[in-house]
Formats: sequence, C-alpha cells, structure tokens
Amino acid sequence: MIRSLIISSLFFLVIPFAASAQSNQQLAYANPEDVMNALAEEGYLTRLDTDSQGDPKLTGRMSGVNYSVYFYGCDESDCRSVSFYTTFTLNSRPSLSIANDWNAAKRFGMAYVMEDGDLGFEMNVNLAHGVSPDNLRDTADWWRIALDEFLEHIEW
Repeated sequence: MIRSLIISSLFFLVIPFAASAQSNQQLAYANPEDVMNALAEEGYLTRLDTDSQGDPKLTGRMSGVNYSVYFYGCDESDCRSVSFYTTFTLNSRPSLSIANDWNAAKRFGMAYVMEDGDLGFEMNVNLAHGVSPDNLRDTADWWRIALDEFLEHIEW
C-alpha cells in the first residue's frame, strides 16, 4: 500500500516536469520564415527580401499601409530581435507633439518625426532565445492593433 502510494506520488511529480519540457520543445527559432508564417496565419502575406546590408527583411501590407520587418542580431537563421516599421508622408510636416502624444500614451509602437519630415512608426520586439509560434502570431496581432490605433491617431 505504501509502495503504491509512493509510486503514485512520484507519477504526479513527474507529470508537470514532462509538460514543461514539452512546452519548451515548442519554442521556435526567431527566424524570418517563422515571422512570415505567423503573419500569414493572421491573414497577412509578406515577401522575404534582404535590406541594403544584406540582412533578411519582410515587406507586406496591413490596414492599407506598406510596412517592413527588419531582423537584427542574426546568426545564420536565428535572429535576436525584429523591428516592424513604416513611414507616412503627410501633407504638411508633422509637429513633434503628434509623436510625443502617441509615445506618452501608448505602450506598443513608437512614433517620431524624421529629418525629411516623414512620420516614422515602429515596434521593436525581442526574440532572443526563441519564442513560441503562438507568441509570434500574437506579436503580429499587436503590430496590427498598434498600427490601426496609430492610423486613427494621425487621422490617416
């Protein structure tokens, strides 16, 4: 009786560790194909290209706006971070307050006025050590939400 109780107790102790190890195996390397697939699963098609430095870059269209995803700190196909990025050319040079008001009120997405008068908008994401496919899909959705809210903010 005591022996079966000990074995049962050990069994219930092992299950959480097995489940934890299994979820760790679900981590995906943060590479351009994973991000491209996550965007596609959210309904957004992108094209894999390279930037002027030869690093991977995705380009796509969301909410009627062209955007790019730049990859940083890449070792082979494993990248440490990405930046979702787009710019807007407004009819007149935007004031700094349009960017400052956004940055002070919002957690996701960063706005700034560029030297040429365009308005830049980006969202940086840490991908070091890999993220789950669910996290990549959620990140793609956060970019969409931030972009939609920013479009409303600038009355685009």
